[in-house]
Amino acid sequence: MKLHFPRPQIVSVAFIILSICSALYISLAGLNYLRFFPALAQVDSRVVNVIFVNGSNAVSLSSLVTVDNPTEYSGFRIQDITLGVYFVHPNATGFQILDMGLLLTQPLNAPLQPHSQVASQLTFRLTTEEGVSIIRFNRTYSGDVLAHALLTVHLFTFLSSVTSLTNLESEEDLHLS
Repeated sequence: MKLHFPRPQIVSVAFIILSICSALYISLAGLNYLRFFPALAQVDSRVVNVIFVNGSNAVSLSSLVTVDNPTEYSGFRIQDITLGVYFVHPNATGFQILDMGLLLTQPLNAPLQPHSQVASQLTFRLTTEEGVSIIRFNRTYSGDVLAHALLTVHLFTFLSSVTSLTNLESEEDLHLS
């Protein structure tokens, strides 16, 4: 038995299926768009640690940075991460500061998926003089030194072509390990 469908009926059914699929796609895209501004307020970035590495061949400062998206929104992309670090010893009369102008930008161009975390290890290659300065500062204050970290994460969103990148900024004091 051969099934025979008239051509106008096939075109009508194909058009109906295409219309349903298009409506579904537009609805899902609209729902994702409605999640954008609440999601932007919930995206979080932080510096997990700052570690001084005194190796046999080189001296460096290593830091782990995380960016979290706890939401359902799926349109974020991390363009780059910029980290600035200086060292502080809080005492009763104020602060003693060692600022060597340490600033590092690491390009990522990585998607920040819904309910996910992106972690990045940043490493400052230090000169011998910078390493010695940190060691002296740490010894002078018996290891009670804080690394003051200034973190900026540049997020690319669908609005970036109009408003430029979105900046997530945080500032933290962490014990120098």
